[in-house]
Amino acid sequence: MADPLTSAVVAFPLSAATNAVVTVPNLIGFAASLITATQVSRQAFDAWRVPDPTGVSWLTWDIALLQSAGLLALSVSRDYLPAEVINAFVGLASVVIVVRVLGTRHSSPALGPAVAVASTLVVCGAVLLAAGATAAGTLGSIASAFVWVPQAVHSVRTRSPIGLSWVVVLTGLASSALWLWYAVAVDQWRLLIPPSSAILSLVVTACYALWHHDKDPSPDTNGPAPDPS
Repeated sequence: MADPLTSAVVAFPLSAATNAVVTVPNLIGFAASLITATQVSRQAFDAWRVPDPTGVSWLTWDIALLQSAGLLALSVSRDYLPAEVINAFVGLASVVIVVRVLGTRHSSPALGPAVAVASTLVVCGAVLLAAGATAAGTLGSIASAFVWVPQAVHSVRTRSPIGLSWVVVLTGLASSALWLWYAVAVDQWRLLIPPSSAILSLVVTACYALWHHDKDPSPDTNGPAPDPS
């Protein structure tokens, strides 16, 4: 993917023959995708191991769902199995994380966010049916530029590390760095935008949630969740 959540080697026009060739850029993309699998798996684990993952932004994983659904449609249309697998995995993991976050919300109603998540799939499906897989993939690619922005905003507002971990942030930074390398290797400068946005957002998340928490002399990651308001 062109960011830390999916495989973007299928987000732009590539022939089936090109996809099948083992090249340095493709190997970089595969490596980034494997790190992504670790990242989303760890985020799902972190969200479920605490009573209330208040540090996790549901909107980030809603956008991740939109991204993975759009790119999954595109990868299926091009019969590109590696991208199909990673996009399907990220999509399912995103659903798991969103369900966990919204299912434990106590400080505000979850109906609005739940409707937003359902609308994500409806919109992607409508674009796929009306305009085809390429349009759905384009929608997913656009979403990739904004995936981690809500998490950064959420971290600034709440300063809460509950449900987050350094593993999630560091793996996200690693995969984003690889996607920067990928963009330069294939001379696709527009692909620099999603990983750059992800790196900035993850750094903000680390500074305002995890690093701030580490400086707290009496942290309690399993204690009561702070009210974002």
